[in-house]
Amino acid sequence: MRKNNFNIFYDEQYGKCIVICGEKDIFKGTNNIRDLKEKAYIWLLNGNEKFETITDRLDNKEIKFTRISAKEYVYGRSSQKLKSEFYTQKMRMAPSIDDLIKNATITYYSPLTHKNNLFKFGYNNYQGKLIIDNNIFSYIVRIGKAMNDNIFYDISLEFIGQKNRTDSKVLETS
Repeated sequence: MRKNNFNIFYDEQYGKCIVICGEKDIFKGTNNIRDLKEKAYIWLLNGNEKFETITDRLDNKEIKFTRISAKEYVYGRSSQKLKSEFYTQKMRMAPSIDDLIKNATITYYSPLTHKNNLFKFGYNNYQGKLIIDNNIFSYIVRIGKAMNDNIFYDISLEFIGQKNRTDSKVLETS
């Protein structure tokens, strides 16, 4: 069984935040963007070989990882819109997808707003806040609902502020 390695902080301004750290931040020392993209892509292609099985909390189905998952995460439009520092931090989040889903503060289903041949039934969404390198982000993990599978699709990321060390406290360490 894999040990979780994250902290949960409470920030007076932003509330509950997951802090990615330690063994889960395996790409932290990778400074070359090309190498980081490749490592994150390979990590996601291996999907649940790297994670314990991740279960979609809304449908109680195993979440699968596919080539489209890795491609959208690394090369998708939402990733390309990020500043390079935030893009690097998003790539470093790949090993923590299971923790982001388990610790999301809001979960909801959203129907499709456009035609999609793979995800005909919409998306399950897991929303929360996380801290990486003292940057606080709001995140949404999107799980596409295909005919028989629930497939990891992407993480939307929005920078919302900097962690102020004086107004945060550790709630728990896993």
